[in-house]
Amino acid sequence: MLQNLRQRLFPVPNHSDSLREWREQLLQSLLNIALILGVLAGVPSIMLSVRESLWQVAAADLMAILWIAKLWHGKDMAYRQRTYQLFTLMYILAMVLLVYIDQSSQMYLMAIPVLAVLLLNMRVAAWILTINTLSFLFVGYLSHSDYTLVAFNGNRFLSWGIIAVNFFAISVLLTISCEFLILSFESTLQRQHEHARHLRAMLYTDSMTGLPTANAQHERINALIDAGTAFSLMVLNLDGFRLVNNNLGAAGGNAILAQVAKIMRSAVGGRGELARASGAEFTLIVSHTHEQAQLRALAKRVQTRLERPLPFQGAIVHVALSVGISRFPIDAYSTDEILRKAHVALQDVIAQGGRGICSYESWMDANQQEQVWLDHHLRDALEKNQFALYYQPKILLESGRATSVEGLLRWKHPQRGNIPPDQFIPRAEATGLIIPIGRWVLETAARQAADWVAQGRPVRVAINVSIRQLADPELIHRLGEAQALASGLLDIELTESCLIANEKESLEFVKQCHAMGFGVHLDDFGTGYSSLSRLGSMPLTVIKLDRAFISPIGKSQKSDALLKAMMSIGKELRLRVVAEGVETQEQADYLQSLGVRYAQGWLYARAMSGQDCDGWLEINLEGRTPEEVAASTFVGLL
Repeated sequence: MLQNLRQRLFPVPNHSDSLREWREQLLQSLLNIALILGVLAGVPSIMLSVRESLWQVAAADLMAILWIAKLWHGKDMAYRQRTYQLFTLMYILAMVLLVYIDQSSQMYLMAIPVLAVLLLNMRVAAWILTINTLSFLFVGYLSHSDYTLVAFNGNRFLSWGIIAVNFFAISVLLTISCEFLILSFESTLQRQHEHARHLRAMLYTDSMTGLPTANAQHERINALIDAGTAFSLMVLNLDGFRLVNNNLGAAGGNAILAQVAKIMRSAVGGRGELARASGAEFTLIVSHTHEQAQLRALAKRVQTRLERPLPFQGAIVHVALSVGISRFPIDAYSTDEILRKAHVALQDVIAQGGRGICSYESWMDANQQEQVWLDHHLRDALEKNQFALYYQPKILLESGRATSVEGLLRWKHPQRGNIPPDQFIPRAEATGLIIPIGRWVLETAARQAADWVAQGRPVRVAINVSIRQLADPELIHRLGEAQALASGLLDIELTESCLIANEKESLEFVKQCHAMGFGVHLDDFGTGYSSLSRLGSMPLTVIKLDRAFISPIGKSQKSDALLKAMMSIGKELRLRVVAEGVETQEQADYLQSLGVRYAQGWLYARAMSGQDCDGWLEINLEGRTPEEVAASTFVGLL
């Protein structure tokens, strides 16, 4: 309670935005103090003055208390008016004291110019100082004619003149000292303001692009929400911009971002409020509209403008844009939610390959929650042995015998049961967990191949290697150890995306695998973007026809023609061809008529656990000739 009272009566001047505000706070503090002192000292003074019959002094004290109370309460009064009235009151009190109580008025008269410097300026203080000195001289001389100094032989005017000169000198020293303090304070305050402006510029304006920052955009969104203004928010992300930074360096990436911002600003025009969120991400507020066609047209306009090549020091850079959209108040009611849901829509675009536009839908949250669940439980799955490696045989169509198997990862969660690979493997790749999971798959497949060798049934085992695993610095070493354990019976399957992501490194990787005895299979052939020239330069062993080309057999002449063309490619490149996803005898007969010798699918066997596959192989491989055993273990075949 006392603390609150002190803060109300004596407010400490804070880091004000201007010297004027600081002076206003100082004036209020002085009036607070004056009111308290007026009550505590003025009342006893009035009583003493009345007892001594000094009615004029008592009246002056009472007037002072009432006047101070009026000024203290008159906070709506103009600042300069309150200040001049305070000086007038102090001057009147000083004159009353000078007339009736001799030189004690000097303290009041000295204080007025000092306060004038603090509350107004030096020019006003100089005028007040002059008036006070002359008043002190003449009023003092006229009201105290009997006052003399011994040194001047009774010359009363000269005596008061000397006193006035001393009064003037002391007043000047005090006033100039205060002026120096005020100038220093004003200089410090100005530097603080400049620093604050600089910090604000850094906080709210992006130095690279000149656009508002995320902080500025957040404040703008908050203001729109507080005002209840309908708006839409776009999050615009430059796809794969990390490659630009990796190739051009940070300075080059910044230069490209500056060009992108300029193009975006031009494309948007007055249709929205553009800001740079972070890195290669921008946000765009479009007020007073939820119309999907209008929003998509604007986003498409920005995308189209950015399709133009961007030059940088002789190089040409192409950028692509993904856009996520959310709307207030349709999709969300708060700043965090409107931003989150725009990002959810953006992630849906990126998950589909980018270069698209997507508006938030409620079902997307379920997808995001599912991804969070997968990210969390995938970490536990490896530690708690929830993964299993299943094996699907590859069949030689001529004999119906298995020549090799493909190891396929399966996940059985204790609560959810079997989780499809197409759900958890993309998340494992996105989070980097595919690297430790891939190591486990490699070790498990090697042990299984070694067990079959020990049982007298040597069978080649192929495992999938993703593009993310190629970044594992220990991959080659671990492949070598696993191949030694498996007696050289391991193969790897790569997708076309692995081969074209970095052709030089991929070629070196394939060569190293060949040197260690791995067969290298091109998985899902025909679904990627690899060229025939790339295929010809890669020392591949097998190409696997994707099930998308097998299912339409007998139903589409174009699909049949594609199959014939791919078989011709395989023959010309001297590669074995394996058909995936064979489910009917009709498909198997047609493939065999085209010259396909190997097949894999439910017609022959589903993926099985190691134990079940062990029993299946025992039956399927019974009675194999030495030639068939040699063929099934020869890397040149499978």
